[in-house]
Amino acid sequence: MEKVCPVCNSLYTIKDKCDNCNGIMEDKGRADEYMDPYSNQMPISDSRDYCIHIFECNNCKKFYRKHISKLGV
Repeated sequence: MEKVCPVCNSLYTIKDKCDNCNGIMEDKGRADEYMDPYSNQMPISDSRDYCIHIFECNNCKKFYRKHISKLGV
């Protein structure tokens, strides 16, 4: 069975609040894509069971990483 990230594939969105200021955390995409502008052209090399996304607070600009569990399709 193949596993896919539900956030990357728009199956659902994450609506978290910032621990620092209670602002809204915005998904900036997969960590690999956020760190390197050319990485979206390369094969995905993340874990079989999760995908790491970067989130940024729209108020205080704090960043954090979140492991998103992949779903079987």
